[in-house]
Formats: sequence, structure tokens, C-alpha cells
Amino acid sequence: MPSLVLMERAAIATVEAMMKDFEFKSALILCGTGNNGGDGIAVGRLLHQAGKAVTICVVGDPERASEETAAQLKIARNLNVPCVYSLENSWPNDPDTLIVDALFGIGLDREVEDPYLEVIRRVNDGTFRTVAIDIPSGLSADNGYVFGAAVIADKTYSIGFFKKGFSSQESPAFTGEIQLLNIGYPPLTELAHIIDQEESNGEQI
Repeated sequence: MPSLVLMERAAIATVEAMMKDFEFKSALILCGTGNNGGDGIAVGRLLHQAGKAVTICVVGDPERASEETAAQLKIARNLNVPCVYSLENSWPNDPDTLIVDALFGIGLDREVEDPYLEVIRRVNDGTFRTVAIDIPSGLSADNGYVFGAAVIADKTYSIGFFKKGFSSQESPAFTGEIQLLNIGYPPLTELAHIIDQEESNGEQI
């Protein structure tokens, strides 16, 4: 199954869950350049089309984005979804804004550095409601290790399967409530290939 199809399914399921769980008129979507960022961009586009005031902030070099994330960014731009590359003038003023964390996914295997580290700290220092797509950025999907810093989410929408790292003693402080979203993942052999792709080049810094 094409990864873009899975990305779209993940975004649709996430938006449906978010709309049920939270009341909000605006959202700030924080996206990395790997495939988790692509999920976030797709979520932002769908929220924009649903009438929400959305800002997508791409953190990192968009020229280094994965193929799928670059495609999602192009679609969002073509639909005039507000996309920025710095939080300097984009941090929300409305206290009811929902922050969506899509900086890093399951492929992260190194310490978080700036500019991502600065963004994570800013999220955690604020009082905005925060949700994570698949896993809070900075948290290891394998063992729950915190790579220097991790987003503290009120809720995590885990895509497809429960991450092993969620079972660690430390992870609940970062994940908040976890909701598993079934997006019709392919058979295990194909799923393993997708995961290998994310781990090799999907979470770029």
C-alpha cells in the first residue's frame, strides 16, 4: 500500500478523533521534515478544509523533507493553507488554540537538537492543549527513552499499533492519554518495510 495512502488515512483518523475530543477554532501544527511531519501537514490541511484557523509550521529545512512530506507540503500550499517556517511571528495568542505535535515519529534515534529542542521547550513551557501524532516528539518508540527533551502531550493518537516505548515507566508523563487509531495497516511484512523506511530516513534532522 503506498505510503501516501497510509499518510492520508492516518490524517483522516487523527482529525476525526481530534474533532470529537477537543473543542477548538484554531490549531498550530508543528511539523518536522520526516514522515511524521507529513502526517501533520495532512492533518493541518484537513482541519483547514473543515473551517479551522490553521497554521502549519515546518521546523527544519524543507529542502530535506522526505518525498511524502514534500508532496503533502505542496498540496497544502496549493490549497492556500498557511505555512510558515519560523515561530517568530506565529506563536498563538488565543489560549484555546490546539497545538499538534508532528515533529518526530518512530524513527527518531538521536538526541534532539535545535531548532527542534527550542520548539519542544516552548511547547512544554506553555499552557496550550497539546496532542501528539503517533508519539510525542523526543520519546523513543522502542523503550520510552527521552532524547534530551520530549513534548508533553495531553493526548497521543498512536497510529496503527501501540508503541513498545509506551510501556516504560516514564512515558505516561509525556503521552497523556493514548488512543489507538486503526487505519487499516497492511500485512506485517509490508508494515515492517514501512517502519524500516521511517527509521532509515523518515525522521530527518
